[in-house]
Amino acid sequence: MQPNLFDFAPSELSQDAFLCWALAHADPERGKDRSEIQALGHAFLSAIFAKDDTASPPPQIRSVKVRRQVQSIDILVEVNESIAIVLEDKVGTTEHSDQLARYRKVVAKRGYGEEGKRIILIYLQTGNQCTYKQVRDAGYHVFSRLDLLALLEGPVGSFAQDRSDIVLDFTRRLRRIEAEVQSYKELAYKDWTANARMGFLMALQQAFPSARWRYVANKGGGLFAFFWGGKKAEEDVKLYLQVEASTARLGLCVKLDTTRKEDLKVLRKKWHKVILALAPSLELEATRPSKFGSGKTMTVATFRDFPILDAQGRVDVPMICDLMGRAENLLDVCLAHTVRPREATELPCPRLRLLEIRSRRSKVDLSMIGQRACYRHPPIVDNSALEIE
Repeated sequence: MQPNLFDFAPSELSQDAFLCWALAHADPERGKDRSEIQALGHAFLSAIFAKDDTASPPPQIRSVKVRRQVQSIDILVEVNESIAIVLEDKVGTTEHSDQLARYRKVVAKRGYGEEGKRIILIYLQTGNQCTYKQVRDAGYHVFSRLDLLALLEGPVGSFAQDRSDIVLDFTRRLRRIEAEVQSYKELAYKDWTANARMGFLMALQQAFPSARWRYVANKGGGLFAFFWGGKKAEEDVKLYLQVEASTARLGLCVKLDTTRKEDLKVLRKKWHKVILALAPSLELEATRPSKFGSGKTMTVATFRDFPILDAQGRVDVPMICDLMGRAENLLDVCLAHTVRPREATELPCPRLRLLEIRSRRSKVDLSMIGQRACYRHPPIVDNSALEIE
């Protein structure tokens, strides 16, 4: 493989430089001697305008001014002195504090946002990110790695690659990152990179959209944690599920989160026993973790039948999601079996829950099944509020 310029300069600053360089060529005067890069700059601006359905592109581009770090804004592009594009550039990090709202105010103070002077807010991410909810809530449009690849590998971008090593190297590096993210589909787990682990978790997130994932640093070398299914078990006690993807192993466990420090051992023992006793009802094999912790967040059970691999040692994502669905329902069953009778309301029994899960694939007619038991449904906990370790 040939040396790649951006392998030696992988930071956000070098990506800023490339994006500024491409956009600056869209100016009629500054880019006229490099027609292929000017065309790329125009195509980039068009792709940005397409993200904002309230802002049509100007019929003619008369001027393009590109600036970096204007009051901490990564890239500020002014088109025809009437359109301000705020471009927040990321290479895997995420938004923090109130930076996105603050950038809008910065350009508003420059007169944009008033009649005849538009603002377009773009959040460009070439890394991997769990959720863009806060980004969109702040009024920004997401420009992803795939969006950028569609531009760079399209007709205009391919033409620019043929004539510019800078464009070629930037495109190749982005394509290599995307290939790594998708490599979880073809490689055995032992051969996964960090990008492959994130690709796998993003595939799980399609089946469990309320889930969240992030990197967790710890003494064992760190891992990626995918957590969901949070439920209130009792006063100041939450249970949730977590997929853990470290360099050494891929596992699924039940976590207990509590502030009741004086009851840690009792709570840990109680819920460990309940989970192990009821897991077989959903055809799950729960077991004791390698060691019990004693912190605010503890693992109380792990699952021996996770992950599910094919004959080549590759993850079977549909089967894994089926198992995760059963694990999620196991929490409901465990909480239902520990409730006091006076709090009870109707909830399906474990056997019915297993049939409900399988009906998604086998289309079992559940209307013929009348077996039910009386239990309350446990309250759901917001996954974003969970503290993980």
